[in-house]
Amino acid sequence: MPRLSDLAITACLLSVAGNTLAQDAKTPAQEQSAPVPSIEELKRQLEAKRLELKQQSEAKRQLEAKQQADAKQQADAKQQAEAKQQADAKQQAEAKLQLEAKQQPEARQKQPKLPPAEREPAAAPESPRTPASPAVLAKSTPIPKNISPVKLEPNSAAVSDSCPYPVAARNRGETGTVVLLIYVTPDGHATDTNIESSSGSDVLDEAAASCVKEYGHFLPRRVGARAEAGWFRMKFRWSFGD
Repeated sequence: MPRLSDLAITACLLSVAGNTLAQDAKTPAQEQSAPVPSIEELKRQLEAKRLELKQQSEAKRQLEAKQQADAKQQADAKQQAEAKQQADAKQQAEAKLQLEAKQQPEARQKQPKLPPAEREPAAAPESPRTPASPAVLAKSTPIPKNISPVKLEPNSAAVSDSCPYPVAARNRGETGTVVLLIYVTPDGHATDTNIESSSGSDVLDEAAASCVKEYGHFLPRRVGARAEAGWFRMKFRWSFGD
């Protein structure tokens, strides 16, 4: 006969197995009893999703509209700034033109007025030609071969005493004697010169010729009681007083 302990163990095992089978049989029933959403609930969920999508689309549209408005505002501000700059530049140019127009009459008023002798004469009909003066005729007068030395008028200073020494020649230490042919008019003035013999310095030669024309006053040639123009010879010596 089996013992009592064995029977007790077997009973316990059967009890555990029964509980397990009961739990396994209960699980499908419980799953089958879970509530299924109704048509109304599904409609409500779909409507809520649709509203959410609509709100997101509206928010996106508002954001894009705000960005476009900001871009337009920036473009308008830039255009206004450029228009203002152009207006300022135009105003400055007009102010400059007005200032120049105002300064021109003032500058003309400040210009010194020339005396009547220095103003350019107005065009006038040509007057009859008068005979050329002896000074003009002298330039066309041929130089004769036999020329006598010229003589200064009595009580007149020597020409060389009135002539300033050229600065350039003095700085270079240039000296020399130039022989000039002088055309003397009947009133004793030298109107033309020719260099017969150079001093070796062009500066001294030109200075001597200019000085004779400016300061020279000579005795003209006389035929009886009448003075006549003619060519004469003169030596002009440049030195430092030694």
